[in-house]
Order: sequence, then C-alpha cells, then structure tokens
Amino acid sequence: FTDHHMVRAKLSLDMSKPRRSQVQADRPRPAAVELLGQVDTRRAFQDRITAGLQQQAGRPTAEGEWEAVRDCMCEVAGDVLGVRKRVQPDWFLDARPTLQPLIDAKNSANNEMLQKKTRASRKKFRVGQRAVAKAVRQAKEEWIEAVSLEAERCPAGGGAQWKAIKKLQCLHVGRRPASVSAILDVDGNLLTEATPIQNRWFQHFGTVLNVESQFDAEVLARLPDTPARLELDDPPTEWELQTAMKAMKTGKSGGESGILPEMVICGGEALHARILGLMQLVWLEARAVSAWRDAIVVPIPKKGNLNVCDNWRGISLLDVVGKLFARILQDRLQDIAEDVLPDSQCGSAGVVVVRTWCLSPASL
Repeated sequence: FTDHHMVRAKLSLDMSKPRRSQVQADRPRPAAVELLGQVDTRRAFQDRITAGLQQQAGRPTAEGEWEAVRDCMCEVAGDVLGVRKRVQPDWFLDARPTLQPLIDAKNSANNEMLQKKTRASRKKFRVGQRAVAKAVRQAKEEWIEAVSLEAERCPAGGGAQWKAIKKLQCLHVGRRPASVSAILDVDGNLLTEATPIQNRWFQHFGTVLNVESQFDAEVLARLPDTPARLELDDPPTEWELQTAMKAMKTGKSGGESGILPEMVICGGEALHARILGLMQLVWLEARAVSAWRDAIVVPIPKKGNLNVCDNWRGISLLDVVGKLFARILQDRLQDIAEDVLPDSQCGSAGVVVVRTWCLSPASL
C-alpha cells in the first residue's frame, strides 16, 4: 500500500505571439514624411495627389468630400512615401563603429550556440552578451556627458542649448511604460481583463474631459451689446487657409485618418483648393465632419502608481484638416476677444480662452 498517486495529463502549449489589441491594430502606421524634404519626392507626391483628386469628382456632402480627400491622401502617401522606418538613437549612431563589431560577434556566437549546443558555445555567447552590454552602457554615458557639456557651453536660453536638452530628453523615451496590464477601478479593485480595463479608461477620461462649463447668466446679461459683424458669416477664404497652414507645426502626430501636417503642407495647390472647398461646404452645412469631432486619447504616464488612472494624463490626437478649420475659427474669434475683453484680459488670457474653445473635440 502506498499513498502516492499517478497523475496522467495532456498539455497543449501555444507558442504564438500575443495579438495586439484591436485599438492599436486599427491605427495606421505613420508615413515617411521626412522624404518630402527631397525635391523629386515632393514633386512626385504632388503630381500623384493632383491626378488622384481629378479622378475623384467633388461630392455633394461634406462627409463624402472628406472621404474622397482622405482616401486619396492616404493612398498616395502609402505608394510614394511608404511607412516611416525606425530611427536609431543618436548615441547609437555615434558609437556604431565601436558597437557593431561586438554585436556581430555576439550574433555569431548565438548562431554557434544554437547549432552546437555545447557548454563552450554557451559560455562564448554569454561573454559576448556581457561585452555588448558593457559597451552600450559606456557609449550612453559618454554621449550624455558630451551633450551635457555642449549644453553648458551654449548661451543660456539659446536655441542650441534647448536642442541639446531635447536630445537628453529623447534618450529617456521608452523607459516609462506606454500601457499597463492591470488598473484599479473606482472602488480600488484590480482589473486584469481587456474589456473592463477599456471601460475603466473610457469612464476615467469621460469624467476628466467632459466637464460642463459653468457661467453666471446675470453676468452675461450685464455685458454690453456689440454691433453685428457680418463678415464673420463668410465662408473660409484661401488667405485664411494659407495663414492657418503657416501656423501649423510639423513633426506632430495625426488623428485617426493618419494624415500628418507635412502631407497637407506639401500637397500642392490642387490639394489646398480641394481642402478649401471642403471647408466651405462644411461652413454651408453648418456641421463639421464627424471625423473632425473625434479624437484619439493617448495616455501618458506620470509619477506614482501606474495602476491608478489619475497618474496618467491623456493627450487628444485630432485630425490635421480639422485642426486647420479650428485654427481659422480661432483667428476670427481672437479679433472679437481683443475688442470685447477689457485691457487687463486682452493679452494671453484671450488667446487661451479662444484656443481652448476651438480645439476641444466637443466644440466642433
């Protein structure tokens, strides 16, 4: 007699890579807009945009016109520019002549270890790993020290100093996690499933961003009446569109459509005329395109426990063409703010008020 029992079981191992979430999979990869700095590439991009817009006639509604312009820009960007490739960090590029031989030796040792599977081959691979790790740490430290000395020698507050500081900040990109596998709900319970986590993020940002405005009706009633400005009822003009594009910053992320600022700026006269016609159609319909009112909220980690939603701040990624339309509204309302607001509030306060109203997704 024995107290041991034999257990027989079947195991099934799934070694496939985990699938990305549906939200991340649906987002388009950014185009290689840095290629638009080349004259030939920019000319080819403009010619393809012009030909594509000529094939797609104007649509009677703003939604249909936006879909035609959006599809043409995304298709041409994919064919002419392609997808943006990953760029190596500056410290790696500077130390590449020293690091590359060590990396090649480590990869060769790894292949030898997989083929021979001996103790000597495994030892050789671990030695190569340690050599690469040590060289990488030393290269980073030397690069940080060199850039720090460069920032100290530059004039205080100058462009060169801020450029050096920006390089040091970019070194830390990726060290903080972009997402977490579990978060806490309102009651402090830990959520680990994908659907409850997504609902919790929706609840959190809905509470933070969708705040109703509070105002005193009596104060508004005491404000003096101003004469009507009939010119504000005119549709957007070409000059306003060009002014908005000049004020638009490059190197920024796009919205759900994947259109980047560089694609609009370098699109050519045919694209600008089509976008202007789209904005004028939106103005006549008195309703913005639905895609312009939607924003992708990207959580950015702060300090503290990252399982708490309050330790994340959200940035809203709006569509670039919609931001141009909002910029035109901002410039028009800015003129009113400078005349209506008193002198004590006619400076930066008016700019903040107008910009907040125009660029919020709900206001559009």
